[in-house]
Amino acid sequence: MKKNLYKLFIFSLFINIISSPAIIEAYTKIPFGTSPQGGFAVSPGKTEISLKPGEKTQSEIIIINRNDFPADFFLSTEDFVGANEGTSGVKLLEEIESAYSLKNFIVPEITSFTLKAGEKITLSVDISTPENASPRGYYTALLVSSKKKNEGQDQIESIVTSRIASLFLVTIKGETRPEGKLEKFKIIGLQKDFYFETPKGFEIQFKNTGNIHLSPTGEIKLKNIFGHIVKTIKIEDYIILPNSTRSREFSLENKILFGKYQALASVTNGYDDKSEEIRLTFWVFPWKICLYATLIILLAIITARIVSKLFFWKRRKNFSPNKNSE
Repeated sequence: MKKNLYKLFIFSLFINIISSPAIIEAYTKIPFGTSPQGGFAVSPGKTEISLKPGEKTQSEIIIINRNDFPADFFLSTEDFVGANEGTSGVKLLEEIESAYSLKNFIVPEITSFTLKAGEKITLSVDISTPENASPRGYYTALLVSSKKKNEGQDQIESIVTSRIASLFLVTIKGETRPEGKLEKFKIIGLQKDFYFETPKGFEIQFKNTGNIHLSPTGEIKLKNIFGHIVKTIKIEDYIILPNSTRSREFSLENKILFGKYQALASVTNGYDDKSEEIRLTFWVFPWKICLYATLIILLAIITARIVSKLFFWKRRKNFSPNKNSE
């Protein structure tokens, strides 16, 4: 009987040890098996989650050391807002805490570790929300910084090489206020009705006036003077944070245009599938191309005339009267 109790005690102790969170590491490290490319990679670039006030969930983040040497990594959180600076999406606030911060509610399972060359780590990230959180968007970045150790004769110096942010966009469920509009659609660069070369492309500007982030999508159609579509550009969804305006540029990819054109931007606002449209009309007269083409045509005409005259002169010489009288 005592022997059986002893076995039961040993078995229970073993189960407690292997199930203890202090012993088991939830994160995993594995060789990534890739040739050195320099730097490191972080994925996903963004995580979008909808939660109720006080609700908790969990996500993952993957870091890969692409260097040919071991590197130390450190994780920290930092709030961000809309950049309001052209095509840039976000602005990190460093030590400043925003009014709708989740800095203390985005918690990775570890905040420092070392990766060998070509090694990958997968970490779990706990995400929670305050009990009194208002229905709106909350935005915090999980920053991954890398340090390389330089070993000198007298000391070991750690130098920060780079930082990469993984963005967490958390929407608190409830009566949120999604609002936004397409503010501008224009040609990149100086605005004119008449261009002497094909424009670089188009630029759209969308403003988010609500309290949650938006992801507008759409397309740009370019028609010639005959109404035929010569180019369709897809507008893939992109994040615009509350109280910010973001621009995006779309290239014409060296397409040669000539004549009158009409461009139509059709953008869905990202929350109720309503679409807004803006049209613009412009002319393109690529004088350099026209000049080169004209020179080539003139050269071809001159060459043809010279060849024709030489042929006519040679033929006339062959059938001259003196030659015929013989």
